Amino acid sequence: MRAEGCLILCPFYKSHDAVRIYCEGINEKCRNGLWFSSKDPRKEYMSTYCKKDYKACAIYQMLEKKYK
Repeated sequence: MRAEGCLILCPFYKSHDAVRIYCEGINEKCRNGLWFSSKDPRKEYMSTYCKKDYKACAIYQMLEKKYK
């Protein structure tokens, strides 16, 4: 998946807007989300986790457990 011209590596990423990142939910009836104070911290988080080191993300670690 691509976002902001970069490849998203995290398999649980769903979408984002200016200040939020939406991820797969703990079940099919919900989603997880991260809310940021502004666009810059959201972009920084995505660059660090969604686009690179997604296995270090707390949401990834939580969601990975549902598939084990």
